[in-house]
Order: sequence, then C-alpha cells, then structure tokens
Amino acid sequence: MDLEELLTAVDSAMTGWVAGDPGEDPTVGSGANAAAALRPGTDVALSAREAQTLTYITQGLSNKEIAERLYLSINSVKTYIRTTYRKLGVTTRSQAVSWAIQNGIDPGPERPPGAVRDND
Repeated sequence: MDLEELLTAVDSAMTGWVAGDPGEDPTVGSGANAAAALRPGTDVALSAREAQTLTYITQGLSNKEIAERLYLSINSVKTYIRTTYRKLGVTTRSQAVSWAIQNGIDPGPERPPGAVRDND
C-alpha cells in the first residue's frame, strides 16, 4: 500500500467516504451529519458502508470487486448487501439497482464491453 492508498483509507475511516464515491470529496473535519446529508439512502437509514456497497452494485461490480475496493472480506460485503436489501425492501440485485437509480444514485462509469464478471 502506497502513501496515497493509505491516506484514502484514513479518509474512508474518518468520514465514511471512499474514493470514487459520487458527490464531492470529503472535507477534513466535516461533521458526520454533513457527510450523512450528502449520502444516498439516508431516507431509508442506509449506513455509509451500505450506501457505498449499493453504489458499487449499481455500477455492476461483483461481491469480490466490492470487497477489494472497500478493503472488506466477502462475508462482510454479503452482510452489507443483506442489510441494504432489507432496508430497501428488495430481494434481488436487479431490484436494488432499480431502487438506486430511481432514488438518485448515479451508476457512474459503465463496465467496458466484454468485461468478465465472476458469479457472486
């Protein structure tokens, strides 16, 4: 892990923000309430990590890819997905993506054509 990755990890731990998240970069010293107000899914009480997970699901990432980006285990990602689905009232990945898009979560960059995706 280089210095830039370390600083990104510290920012993530302090503010709940992860590089590549939609919206603005975190402001050092910003309050948790200000960060939460910018986070998608606050109306259904999604945690910062659940919102990040949902954003990555919306971008088409696999559980393994999400785990790598968030520095989590696959089992932690699956737990975040289950709790997110419960809060959204959905049971499938496609329903979660539909909810996210309808509620203003920008799917961000699309997967390149022909990109291989492992099974979740």
